[in-house]
Amino acid sequence: MFTSKKWMALGAIILILIVVSAIYSGNKTEIPPEISPTTSTSTTSTTTSIPTSTPTNTLSDSEMIDQLIYEYHELAKSESLDPLVKLFVDDATLTVTHLKTYGFSGKNQIRNYYGSMFEAVEGPTELELVDTSISIDGDEAKVKCKVATDERFATENFELVKVGDVWKISSLNMVLMQY
Repeated sequence: MFTSKKWMALGAIILILIVVSAIYSGNKTEIPPEISPTTSTSTTSTTTSIPTSTPTNTLSDSEMIDQLIYEYHELAKSESLDPLVKLFVDDATLTVTHLKTYGFSGKNQIRNYYGSMFEAVEGPTELELVDTSISIDGDEAKVKCKVATDERFATENFELVKVGDVWKISSLNMVLMQY
């Protein structure tokens, strides 16, 4: 029989998978890097050089946020703990509500939560994204995701901050409910 911790972990994984499968199935646009190799025309040499360039970020804030949310769910789905935790700012908060509310503060506690969640859940769960919205206000943004399975409904409320040119998670509130 499942304990409340196992239900909480299962619900969190369900949330993650719903968002990943629904938001990003087919609507992610990738811009391939432009590489223009130049080949020497000398008859005595066949050296090929590839010019190096500094990549410029041409993505809009909205696209960068979509990418962050996608990366978050992919890393959670693949149980990539360290890269997942790097998506959070140092003093980030995580709140998980399922029957009780559990709060985590700072990367160390967030790492411990996801580590125990990854250990508790076995196998992927089919999830469906019901709704997603993004609102951006300068260097802060909010992303709301609603996700569902046959037995559960959940919401994820992300608060993001822009650190330099990179969006990071400053707060995540997950609420897991049964139908």
